[in-house]
Amino acid sequence: MAQRQPEAARRSAVSLVQEFAVEERQCRLMDLAANAAYLKALIELGPADAGLLYVAESIGATLISDDGPLLRWAYSHGVPAYPVSGIHLLAQHP
Repeated sequence: MAQRQPEAARRSAVSLVQEFAVEERQCRLMDLAANAAYLKALIELGPADAGLLYVAESIGATLISDDGPLLRWAYSHGVPAYPVSGIHLLAQHP
């Protein structure tokens, strides 16, 4: 049976995480709430997605997600982001 595209994309994402030794970072909700832009993200997206955006921006990381609202917020605020289906595009960048 052929592998479904979303499953293949997620497997590719896991491989990328392993290859680049991605690690977990923390942020405090107080820090998010103290920043006007991230307070808005907290309200619109919730603490998990707002935290992802905050950490990605603060360390210069690229988000990889298939969450439409998260990607739209990232794009509109200059946080580098790719949809899971576009993860192959990362391999094309030096």
